[in-house]
Amino acid sequence: MHKEIVKIEFIMENTECIEIERRYLGRFQINDIRKNISVAAKAMSRHETCDHFSMAAYRSGDEVYGQFGDDSSLERKYNRLKVGDIVSINIIYDDQTEEEVYVTWTGESNYKNESQNTYINNYGDLFIVINKNKKIEEEFNFDLDDEASLDYMLFSNC
Repeated sequence: MHKEIVKIEFIMENTECIEIERRYLGRFQINDIRKNISVAAKAMSRHETCDHFSMAAYRSGDEVYGQFGDDSSLERKYNRLKVGDIVSINIIYDDQTEEEVYVTWTGESNYKNESQNTYINNYGDLFIVINKNKKIEEEFNFDLDDEASLDYMLFSNC
């Protein structure tokens, strides 16, 4: 059975969540996914991790949202994702199922992931790469501020 992605939910270090609908995604890629099982005391945990995540999201998806559902504390989604503290990605499908994948986290900080590279171009499009060995320029090897390239390479369907 074929499932379609409806939206992507980013879970941050502080448990805050930000959703981006599928229609705004020009590229979405998760590679090298591994299943992990761990037991501590009497609890068993199963989760998946990935070594590589990359995404390009079109400018129209940069909506204002209330942090933790609080409308008195408004922020733009893409600016919040730029902070660099994505812990996991929850993929939500059209059959109401979900799949959570944890990303690579490097560095000494518990609040900022050194493996996360984020860029917002002059038009407001968002680019994220989470990989300890790869940066934005290596993943998206064309001019991210050239609108003709962006339309051709990423956003022709947005």
